[in-house]
Amino acid sequence: RAGRRTLDYAGLDGWADAVAARLHDEGIEQGSVVGVLLERDTALLPAMLGILRAGASFLPLDPGYPEDRLRRYVDVSGCELILTDARTHALGASLGSARQVPDADGAAQAVPPRVTADDLAYTLFTSGSTGDPKGVEIAHGALADFLTGIGGRLGVSADDTVLAHTTVAFDISLLELLLPLTVGATVVLASRETSADPYRLAEVASGVSVAQATPSLWRLLLGTGWSPHAGLTVLSGGEALSPATAERLHEPARALWNLYGPTEATIWAAAHRVESVGTFLPLGEPLPHMELHVLDADLNPSEPGSTGELYLSGSGLARGYAGRPDLTREVFVDHPAIGTRLYRTGDEVRLHETGAVEWLGRSDAQVKVRGHRIEPAEIERILERIDGVTAAVVVAARFEGRGELRLTAYLVGDAMPGKARLDALVAGALPAYMVPDAYVNLDALPLTDNGKVARAALPLPTRDTILRSGEEQELPTEPTTSAEAEPPAAESVVGEFVAVTPEPAAVASAAEPATDATARDTAVPAGSAAEAGMTEEELARSIARVFAATLDHPEFDVQANYFDLGGDSVNVTIAAARLGGELGASVTAPAIFASGTPVKLARLLGAEGVVPLREQETETAPVAGTAPAAAYAA
Repeated sequence: RAGRRTLDYAGLDGWADAVAARLHDEGIEQGSVVGVLLERDTALLPAMLGILRAGASFLPLDPGYPEDRLRRYVDVSGCELILTDARTHALGASLGSARQVPDADGAAQAVPPRVTADDLAYTLFTSGSTGDPKGVEIAHGALADFLTGIGGRLGVSADDTVLAHTTVAFDISLLELLLPLTVGATVVLASRETSADPYRLAEVASGVSVAQATPSLWRLLLGTGWSPHAGLTVLSGGEALSPATAERLHEPARALWNLYGPTEATIWAAAHRVESVGTFLPLGEPLPHMELHVLDADLNPSEPGSTGELYLSGSGLARGYAGRPDLTREVFVDHPAIGTRLYRTGDEVRLHETGAVEWLGRSDAQVKVRGHRIEPAEIERILERIDGVTAAVVVAARFEGRGELRLTAYLVGDAMPGKARLDALVAGALPAYMVPDAYVNLDALPLTDNGKVARAALPLPTRDTILRSGEEQELPTEPTTSAEAEPPAAESVVGEFVAVTPEPAAVASAAEPATDATARDTAVPAGSAAEAGMTEEELARSIARVFAATLDHPEFDVQANYFDLGGDSVNVTIAAARLGGELGASVTAPAIFASGTPVKLARLLGAEGVVPLREQETETAPVAGTAPAAAYAA
């Protein structure tokens, strides 16, 4: 089901047959690689299944990724043909040979190819530590074992409806798309727009029985006021699930599962059903045909109570990396004593006396931000190519030590470009989820005794140390509609969060008014702004107070940029909704993107008539934007 469009199993079967027949006519055969470059609509599943039925493997391609990166995926994987739709065909044609997904016309292959467990099913790219993305190759046997194993573990049945909202560039999307088909369940395919809007996504999640997301996205949905209904099975994975978030998901839901697994082990390798929430959430029991091994530096089993590195074995392991036998040999190793093929995850874990495995962190520089696995070296290489930047180190850090982990770049250089230019240059080469949220300019990088960068010694990003957005982008002198201002693309397991205009009654209220006298005096009860009217300065102060509450800051300067101080494409929708509730008006995320600061947003909302403004009294303080910046408490 995709919006109002539906496709039953008979229709899916016939459409997939037609795709397979057309691919055969195009010369696609067993062992071929076919790209899938489609918007999230009913053609997505027939295209994937049709490719597999033709004996080929599919290469998921996200239309929102930079063209050069997609071209790299196509080249490395040996992709021979790209399936597109009307909206993506021009992009597909620029990458190579492209055909739009054929309609279901009753065609079918006369003699379908015989597919074996060792044949390639799909190639999915992840960030690479050498600066190049890595194409993980998964065979049919690994995918089949995963789907049957996870289906049995979760107990999914034909009566279930499964939410599919994750980008196809993230391998967990295959659970959402393919697992329901193995038991006759219903796939509820969320559009890119719905997946990008936490309020709409929360509404859809309220109508399904199985939903999967990263902890970051679950926290975002909970922040909208949503809560799992009693019939919902909640799947969480991709990053560590905190006990606090687990409590909020576990209590109301039918079931909560904590999932663990890298792309190299076919989506998920272990699952833990949360029966009670303790000080940590275990990685869980391995899925059928998989094993978890906690080993020391000599590949000997770690003693219970000690720490070690996590290795995986079993039928779910990938064949390797496309075109990179060197990288394959580096992480897929044969145990010297028992000969078992192992995958070295790079995850440091603790083996408890009970047998539970606790995730502790990474043994390398790899980071997880909003569920995405990111190799900082890829971003560092792009940054160090920029004129004025002589050295770059990228880590995941919390802004001023609070909130979610954010991608932060520490730069050294004598002629540092501005934040807007840095953003544009990185976004031109990498997916939006790899564009740093913040940049910190340092005189020199801290080093260890052996001359390596001391990442642990890097300072926390703060409002005093980050590069701020410049003032070069002033608002137009003529009023424009906020819809004209497009937000920067942002692709992640939480998606591209764009404008959302919920009804005021559905908006979570902002924080309690501040104790600061000025902020308290200028605060306007929800829904009253349109009736009484505000000055531009009063409106800016109200906006600053809501920004502070959204970002969990004790104060927020009316001249400060929301996106400099912790705002991003994820939480901006929360800020917009809170402002809508506070002001009794429709405030959109694009309006915040277009303005950035409370002063500029107040000016924009007033110019567009979204919030009626009255003239500033002559005896009062100067209008905000001309006076020295004042900070307002949350």
